[in-house]
Amino acid sequence: MDLTAKELSNITEIKLSYSNTVNPNERPQINNSWEAYQLLLKCWDHEKIEMVMQYKVLLMNTKSRVLGLVNIASGSAFSVPIDYKQIFAATIKSGATSMIVAYNHPSGDSKPDNAELAVGKKLENAAKLLDIRLLDNLIITLDGYYSFQDEGITSYKLPDSHLDCKG
Repeated sequence: MDLTAKELSNITEIKLSYSNTVNPNERPQINNSWEAYQLLLKCWDHEKIEMVMQYKVLLMNTKSRVLGLVNIASGSAFSVPIDYKQIFAATIKSGATSMIVAYNHPSGDSKPDNAELAVGKKLENAAKLLDIRLLDNLIITLDGYYSFQDEGITSYKLPDSHLDCKG
């Protein structure tokens, strides 16, 4: 098939890029769930943490150094829509090899329900297909957090996961 110049101009170019200006040695390194919680809590909008659910993803390299934080979605007081394509598009675009997903519970109760456990497992299985390690799934509140990794729900481990650093 021979395409004319006009037909070629009707094809949209898709660009994949990731711009990082931070020196690799200056990026925060996450070694356990407590460190992830502390970093996420600093980045969370404290005016919304007890009002609406938000879903975020920490993207990391092979040394568990943070490449970036992606705000995936904001929802209501009791749910947040999750678009798996958005999560993995950001992960792939950044070149991340691992990630930690996090969302808050406005109620202050950090325990997951069965639907959240199922979503976590689905996300982990999808990540495995792409050779991306889902290191943890954190439920954030102002008073603490719930770590799927600490509870043995995820199969991947953080580098120093033998440490019990819940605070």
